[in-house]
Amino acid sequence: MDPGTLKSNAKARMQALLSTLMRGDVQLQALDDEAGWDGLLKRHLHEERFAAWHQFNELQIETDPSGQIKLFHDPRRLVDSEYAPLPDDEVLRICTTSGLIGKRVESIRAQEGPDNTLAAVIQQRHHRLPTKLQFLINCKTRQIAALRVVQEAT
Repeated sequence: MDPGTLKSNAKARMQALLSTLMRGDVQLQALDDEAGWDGLLKRHLHEERFAAWHQFNELQIETDPSGQIKLFHDPRRLVDSEYAPLPDDEVLRICTTSGLIGKRVESIRAQEGPDNTLAAVIQQRHHRLPTKLQFLINCKTRQIAALRVVQEAT
């Protein structure tokens, strides 16, 4: 595929993904792109970076110096929240969207949380991902409203 087609495909896919994660209009600004051969995967890869602009009322995100998320809280995701017990596999599916959950999950504890949410604690074994995380989930929208890293990777 030519670079122009790759760029437009990447932007369309990013716009589609963001529309499922956020309400309202999201503007994308292309930052840079990189294309090349990946020797490990044995294929050509195209990577496109974007800045996403969206009107937020309040959003709290804390990261460590390497850019790893330590805390996330979006009060808008608590609007019209309804608690409902969810099976562990559904809780895990929702929490996996954070990008902080690996394949070696040891335990999932879920119970009713504050603000009509489901509060979940996930423990896992992974050499790079956090060992213990807390999540607040809006069961109505199936979205993470907040997360906090309780224990770093060991």
